[in-house]
This record gives sequence, structure tokens and C-alpha cells, in this order.
Amino acid sequence: MIYAFQNLFDERSMKNVDGLAKIIDEFDSILEAMSKIKDGKVEEDLQSNSSLTASSSRFVHKVVGLDDKLMQIKDQLTGTSSQLETISIHGMGGIGKTTLARNLNEDSLIEYHCDIRAWIVVSQQYHDREMLTSLLDSIGYVIDDNEKKSNAQLAEYVYKSLKGMRYLIVMDDVWDTKVCDDVKRFLPDDNNGSLSF
Repeated sequence: MIYAFQNLFDERSMKNVDGLAKIIDEFDSILEAMSKIKDGKVEEDLQSNSSLTASSSRFVHKVVGLDDKLMQIKDQLTGTSSQLETISIHGMGGIGKTTLARNLNEDSLIEYHCDIRAWIVVSQQYHDREMLTSLLDSIGYVIDDNEKKSNAQLAEYVYKSLKGMRYLIVMDDVWDTKVCDDVKRFLPDDNNGSLSF
């Protein structure tokens, strides 16, 4: 009887040991992944999925990665360029483009650098009127009965609100690069380093 109990105990112990070995293997793979992130090796994976493009009618590709890449973008946003610039972050869904843009938009250095910061969500189906009213709402411009205003009047309000100011306009969920050109029509270029993003 004692021998049978001992065999049963050994079988159960072996099953538990196998289960523990699996858990240890999973834990090791998690530690390895964390180590790669810490060492910046995940950055290489991000390079194939995401890129940063800066332009003022030209495109220069740069990679969006971890904290050092975030600093590079901040430097570009607060740099010495005086012309209206467009910075584009693009890549597959779910890689953190919106989070990166939100962190940059809410950064204290960016707040200090820009007189006005606005955030608009564009989406796949967009219309000039919706972008204009969203932009005006985001910059805090109150319009009495905007349903009676034409698109040209709304565009004029946007232009006048931003004229002479250093601003950052973040456009989220952009599906077509034409959107940037459409929005840029409404933005003044006062050679003061304003940005659309």
C-alpha cells in the first residue's frame, strides 16, 4: 500500500514538474522579450512597420521607435525651421501612432513652443466642413449658429484664428494623404515654425 501511494505521488509530482517547466519556459520567453525591448532590438521590428516623414513639400523618411525616437520628433517639432511643416507618422494599425501623437501634443515643451494646439479626428470618410468645424472646436473658437456659415466663412475663421500664432494641428486617423493638402489650404504660413502633424 505504501509503495502504491509512493508511485501515485511520484506520478503527480512529475505532472506538476512538467507544468512548472512550461511556466518557467514562458517566463523565460517573457524575460527575453523584455530584454529585447530594453536593449532596443524591438526598434528594428518597428522600423519595418512604421516610419516618420517630415516635409515642407518634400518627404524624408525617419523611423519612429522608442524614447530616443520620441525625442527626435520633439526636436523636429520645436526646431528652428520657420516654414510651415507637415510631419506624418504612418504604419500599421495598433502600433501606437495615436499614442505617440497624443504624448507629443501633451508634452510640456510642445505646450510652451506652440500658442495653439488642436486635435482633429479625420477618419476614412471626411468632408471639409466637418474638418473645419472640428478644428474650430479644438482651438476653442465659438461660432454662433455655424450651420448658417459657408465653408469659405469657416475656413476664414480658422485662418484668422491661427494667423500670427505658432500652432500645432494634429490630424488623427488619416486614411488619405490628400487630407493634409486639404487642411493646409486653411492654415496660414507666417514663417514662425507652425506644424500640422
